[in-house]
Amino acid sequence: EIVICDPEGDLSGCSLVTKAMSSVTVVHVVYVLDGLVEELSRALPDVTFKSLKYDLQVTSTEDLPSRLEGAEIVICDPEGDLSGCSLVTKAMSSVTVVHVVYVLDGLVEELSRALPDVTFKSLKYDLQVTSTEDLPSRLEGAEIVICDPRVLGPSVQRLPASVKWIQSLFAGTDRLSCNIDQSKPLPDVLLTRIGEGFGPDISTYVIGQIIARERKFFQYYRNQMERRYEKFLHENGGCRNLCDLTVGILGVGNIGQHVAKVCKSFDMRVLGLVKRDVPVCERSSCVDQYFFTGQIRDLVKECDYICNVLPSCPSTRNLLSGDVLSSCKPRAALINVGRSDVIDQECLLDALRKEWIDHAILDVFDTYTLPEDSVLWDNPKITITPHVAGILVPWTKVVKIFSENLSRYREGKQLKFRVDLTAEY
Repeated sequence: EIVICDPEGDLSGCSLVTKAMSSVTVVHVVYVLDGLVEELSRALPDVTFKSLKYDLQVTSTEDLPSRLEGAEIVICDPEGDLSGCSLVTKAMSSVTVVHVVYVLDGLVEELSRALPDVTFKSLKYDLQVTSTEDLPSRLEGAEIVICDPRVLGPSVQRLPASVKWIQSLFAGTDRLSCNIDQSKPLPDVLLTRIGEGFGPDISTYVIGQIIARERKFFQYYRNQMERRYEKFLHENGGCRNLCDLTVGILGVGNIGQHVAKVCKSFDMRVLGLVKRDVPVCERSSCVDQYFFTGQIRDLVKECDYICNVLPSCPSTRNLLSGDVLSSCKPRAALINVGRSDVIDQECLLDALRKEWIDHAILDVFDTYTLPEDSVLWDNPKITITPHVAGILVPWTKVVKIFSENLSRYREGKQLKFRVDLTAEY
């Protein structure tokens, strides 16, 4: 049922190992090099470790499946041949039912067409009229759940023990994480998100806003309404060529890299903010320079546009609050398509009042929908759009991502776009 592969036998810090073993008394160890069984026995005296040693130079591993008959947990040297061992895959290969918790129609039909061997159980909710309190009981016995996080969020820590994997339908996970009480046990589930598909939409939005601002499209429209024929030229501080501008992208993951690619196609200078060092082989060729989170002030002072695509998590909240924007260039603008809590609203308004930044283009807000009495509406230095930068990913893309992960799940492989609930992303 469970296979742990670690040729060096280092189990330190692995909560999954200790959790799995807390109620297990026998573990089979398939190994080549000596020493592991002894270390395990000293560390876990209440567990019996059965040794299955192989000398790969002289011993065939053909008999391994039969020797593992009845085994529940296997620690193995990856050079041992487990290809014929049904124990490895038997728990996951038989998945035939998936529960789908959704709001918008069309997904279940797409899933059924793509995966005819799987039964999809529909749990539809109308968020305007339907309570989601009964969701945990409706998921009793479910193993895999595809969900709209707006429905699942309030119940995320009340899920049945049968649930092993949740596939969220959103790129961000804050609708789930905001409902998690970190003082209580976290759900013992795999959580994955839609980690691709939003890049083209969001990068189109970003470059569209930059072009509209630099070419004065909004001003020309207002002039048309007033029947005014007035040009904004380069020489009077009007239009600027994009190739002369620098954009700083906060968050250079899948979406951020797509934004960088589009901006670079206009010959813009592109800077990227990351939480940790990115190996050279994984860096985007469209990002001219990488900065760490602690270098945020160094980044913003070089930017004509600061584009936030970061998720909401402890390390990103209020990243731009306080006086971080005080060193920005004249006419600098903030484009926020990530999450609103990257900057406190009052700090944003203060940065505009003090002319640290010249404009803010906002597609994300603290509350949805934005209240009619919000002070943001009437501020001439703010452009508001109703959370449309990333148009809903087509169901075909969702199906593609889920299908690939379902194959991985059945084979016991690492799932793509996994979320660390302790880090909230």
